[in-house]
Amino acid sequence: MSIGDNVYVGANATLDDCELESFAYVGMGATVQKGAVVESFAVVAAGANVEPGTTIPSGQIYAGSPAKYLRDLT
Repeated sequence: MSIGDNVYVGANATLDDCELESFAYVGMGATVQKGAVVESFAVVAAGANVEPGTTIPSGQIYAGSPAKYLRDLT
């Protein structure tokens, strides 16, 4: 597991051998599974389930189960 600087991980979030780059945001109750990458300034919404090996690109919000692209950050 790799966690960068200034990362936010919400209450009850589950992280399983993933990579969170600096300034990543993982909402409450979200799950980030093995091999997933949350890039800098990317958001995983509350309750989302990021599948193994998924990359959440910088500047985007992913939500749902399984997590899918929701919209770009503004």
